[in-house]
Amino acid sequence: MNATTLGLYGVIGAFCIQVIVAIVRAPSESNRALQLVMLLLKVALAGILTSIYFRFADGPSPNHWMVMHYGLFVALILQEIEDVASSSKTGTGMPLPISCFIAASTPALILNGFPAVFAVGAFGAMTAEVWTFQKERRKHIEVPKSYWIIACLLVLCGGGVTTLHGIENVSALVAFQLGASPPLVYKQVRR
Repeated sequence: MNATTLGLYGVIGAFCIQVIVAIVRAPSESNRALQLVMLLLKVALAGILTSIYFRFADGPSPNHWMVMHYGLFVALILQEIEDVASSSKTGTGMPLPISCFIAASTPALILNGFPAVFAVGAFGAMTAEVWTFQKERRKHIEVPKSYWIIACLLVLCGGGVTTLHGIENVSALVAFQLGASPPLVYKQVRR
C-alpha cells in the first residue's frame, strides 16, 4: 500500500469512530461549527499519523482492517486529549503529561503465536482500564462492583480483538493499540 492509501484507510477508521462518538454524545446546538471543525481536524490528523506510522515505523505489511483500526485508535487518543484539555480549561481535570505526546519511532517488535499476541493485546486493554480507573479515582467517585466485571471482560475482549487481526508477524505496538481500543471505545460510548 502506498502512503495515500494508508492515510485514506486511517481516515475511514477515524471517521467511523468520530461519527459514533458524535451520535452518542448528542452535540450541543451552541457550537456545532466548532465541533465539526474539530471532528474534521481529528480525522485528518489520524489519517496523516496512520500513514506516517505504517510507512516508516511498522515492520510487517499491514492489511486494510488493521490500518482502519489504527486510524480509529489514533482518533480515540485525539478525542481523549481533547476531552482532557477541555476539562483542564474548566478546572475539572489534570493536564496530560508530556509523555502522552511522544510517538514511538523505533523499529517494531514482532510477535508470533496466540499467547504472545493475546497477552500484549490484553496488556493494552489493561493499560486503558487503569487510565480510566485512575481518572475516576481523582473525581472521588465510588466505583461499583460491576465495574470490575466489565473491566475484566474488556481486558479479555482487548486480547481477543488483537488475535482476530492475526497471530503471526504482528507488531507489538499495533497489538498493544488494538488491545487498548475496546476499553477506549466503551468509555467514549458510555459517556
